[in-house]
Amino acid sequence: MKINKREFVIGLCLGSVLLAGGIAGVISNSRGNFSCTPYNVFLSKEGDHKISVSWSTRDSCLGYVLYGDNSYEIERVAINPDYLGKSKDHTVAIPDLLSTNSYYFIIVSDESPYGNNGKPIAFSLEDL
Repeated sequence: MKINKREFVIGLCLGSVLLAGGIAGVISNSRGNFSCTPYNVFLSKEGDHKISVSWSTRDSCLGYVLYGDNSYEIERVAINPDYLGKSKDHTVAIPDLLSTNSYYFIIVSDESPYGNNGKPIAFSLEDL
């Protein structure tokens, strides 16, 4: 399932409102540590072949992104090599993307995965 930029922003806003109320919304995981639940998740395009995923957590947590071009095989890892410790504000770059492909990602925060109601979040460079 592909979503466009407008749907992604609306979903993130709705998810942030739901998360602020204590209900897991767009970015969700039933077993995660609530203080490490990502909120204010944003994708930003950086050039023709790279995006950045940024998010915040209530407490300092370890975080990284798993991604791939198939929603069932998300095997690539993206980290922030400049800061490998715990933080409340996270930004991870995903380089070497093709503008013609769709991609899928999940955020791993404090060893718990977060996505779109338990599924990876889809995006394409064309939609950003």
